[in-house]
Amino acid sequence: LGRPDFSELIHGGADQLLSGEVEVPYTHVMIDEFQDFSELFYKCVSSVRALAPKANLFCVGDDWQAINTFAGSDLRYFSLFDEFFPNTVSRNVQTNYRSAQNIVIAGNLLMQGNGVPAETHEADLGSIELIDMDKFEPSARERHLFENQNFMPAMLRLIDKLTSEDKQICLLARTNTVPWAIPSSDGKLDSVLNTLRSHLP
Repeated sequence: LGRPDFSELIHGGADQLLSGEVEVPYTHVMIDEFQDFSELFYKCVSSVRALAPKANLFCVGDDWQAINTFAGSDLRYFSLFDEFFPNTVSRNVQTNYRSAQNIVIAGNLLMQGNGVPAETHEADLGSIELIDMDKFEPSARERHLFENQNFMPAMLRLIDKLTSEDKQICLLARTNTVPWAIPSSDGKLDSVLNTLRSHLP
């Protein structure tokens, strides 16, 4: 028999709670990253509250960081919180302590109309480099090297600019693949990094 996956563990925990096998002496239930809350977690928390109805629920989350729907998270638990958990009090924490001003401004523009804008705490303006991929024109050599794909030439130009300024570079990807890299690459992040490095001094 295979080992249970994460979903099965959550289901099993909720079932065990409801069976009465476990005591629930909790007065508070605290949940971080609430934007990632799912039907499974709701079942689990509901099981706890069924056995400890006076337990207070304290949740912290950021709907602008809701990127885990592929793993089952459902933002309706966040946006309709008071319907799932009546008699609640909500507070907005708007100050961004992590990012420079221009990054906060860009984030607010990107998310305009989707909730309360963030406020900046940093005095540093910071800088943002934007590349409009619809208007990006690779050179003839870049087109030949990268089979008419724009992503790698654009990345290499940006990396070259930043390294000439003695900047350190960190590439982030939501998954372990970059599907629009180049046809000869399998799209895996390691392969893309190796390709990028092969064209750098």
